[in-house]
Amino acid sequence: MSTATWKAPLLAGIVAWAGVTGPAAAQQAAVAADAVPAVEVLVPAQGQAGLPDAAVGSDDLERQAYDAYEAQDWAQARRLIDQAIALAPGQISLYRLKAYIAAASDDNAAVLAAAAQALQLDPGDAESLQLRGTARAKQGDTPAALADYAAALQAGGHSSTLFRNYLFLLNQQHDNARMLEVHAAYEAAYRSDPEGTGQHADIPFHAAQAYHHLGQPRRAVELLDQAIAQSPQVAGYYGNRALAQHALGRSSQSLADDGRAMQLDPTEPLYPYNRGVTRLDMGDAAGALQDFKAALALGKDDADTWLNIGVAEDRVGARARRWLPMTARWQRNLAIRRC
Repeated sequence: MSTATWKAPLLAGIVAWAGVTGPAAAQQAAVAADAVPAVEVLVPAQGQAGLPDAAVGSDDLERQAYDAYEAQDWAQARRLIDQAIALAPGQISLYRLKAYIAAASDDNAAVLAAAAQALQLDPGDAESLQLRGTARAKQGDTPAALADYAAALQAGGHSSTLFRNYLFLLNQQHDNARMLEVHAAYEAAYRSDPEGTGQHADIPFHAAQAYHHLGQPRRAVELLDQAIAQSPQVAGYYGNRALAQHALGRSSQSLADDGRAMQLDPTEPLYPYNRGVTRLDMGDAAGALQDFKAALALGKDDADTWLNIGVAEDRVGARARRWLPMTARWQRNLAIRRC
């Protein structure tokens, strides 16, 4: 009997920022900057660098800064947004856009500074709370980040990136009950405003982990089905669905999901290891032994792996020993017939 410890693979390297370089972020920044059709970017006259032209208003500079942001010209975007702020220091959308520009260039300190300025103008600005929360999360200040995400949600924030990042941190804290509450809030927000809320495959993924840990693998499978439908090339979704399928006694589906995960990410040792556990439970000791050795070769050199290698080897050896007398009798009978 296998004594393996099942470990659900978590996605590595998921974007911590609120999608600042992806379509979702572009949508959020467009809201913050009231994006309009592209206009020509003004360049300060020689000798007057950094000083806004009196004929150019803060709204025009904001639009131009957003265009530079879209073009990934971070230096130009920073110059333009600073000029806009100099003309309209009380305009909160300028600080939000400044925070997005800082995030895009991975300037965490500048994100925090811009978000703080925005929150001085409006302490309940959901988008600025979200930006500050993500910056704090990147600093490793998880309690403060969770507080900001909770406040952003309370203030009416409902973007998919807010829910995704909130669930990501709660998952790291193993706060399953709170994860279910946040996921329920996401589902309500999406029903109310699907276009404004949007989707992110990590949302059902993280919620599925909470349900699985709370002993509800059937619901976990349903949510992982959603995650896979949205992003079918993510190995971790299949690997975690394999765990839930195994908990439901669906061994064949579990094997198939681990196999797909291995195809998508052949470097992750947990996928062959978990498949080996399923094979061992199904009585396929030889197949399990191959999987455990594959996991070992990929770096899962721990007590669980060696224990299960020993169990599989014992079962393979026991089967071979059972067959030896039968094979000897068959060989004797064959020799008698040939005489």
